[in-house]
Amino acid sequence: MERRLLGSMTSTIQHHQLSLDVNPIKEYALNLSEGRKVSNVGGFQSTKFTEPPEVCKELFAEVEQHLPRKMVLSTLWFNINGKDHYNIKHNHADKKMYMVNYGGEWIPVSHSHGLSGVYYVDVPDVNMGDIVFGSGERLSPQTNTLLMFSNNVFHSVEPNQSEKKRISIAFNYGDRVWDL
Repeated sequence: MERRLLGSMTSTIQHHQLSLDVNPIKEYALNLSEGRKVSNVGGFQSTKFTEPPEVCKELFAEVEQHLPRKMVLSTLWFNINGKDHYNIKHNHADKKMYMVNYGGEWIPVSHSHGLSGVYYVDVPDVNMGDIVFGSGERLSPQTNTLLMFSNNVFHSVEPNQSEKKRISIAFNYGDRVWDL
């Protein structure tokens, strides 16, 4: 299903309900310890991965079925937000070039016209922090839901009002740079 963000906005968001077994991904995420601070206020944001961990291979095979063109995964990271944790307004657009191991070969990937997304691994309660886009549209997270949008779309995540943890995976895709 594709949803238009507030009729006046030119960007679209893709919204897909998946049917993956989330338990192995959830267990993997809860065992991560190396983190960083970027847009998160409280909570845990893992370091970046340039290729999916084995436990996420099926997920990213599914994501790639929904890409608008042939693109390369440039980065992904896990988010775990507990009570009152949130993410400030940001987008994922940048002019950076990422070196990505693609099929055993290191290739340059441009992120300047990329695609970003979030996959909700575990959303065990209500009021766990809506994702709010720059247009004002908000979507409530649900387990096994995939959202994809242009990487220049601003978005934030409202505070988690539950005592339970919400687990998600954020990611970026870019275009292979053929000539250096």
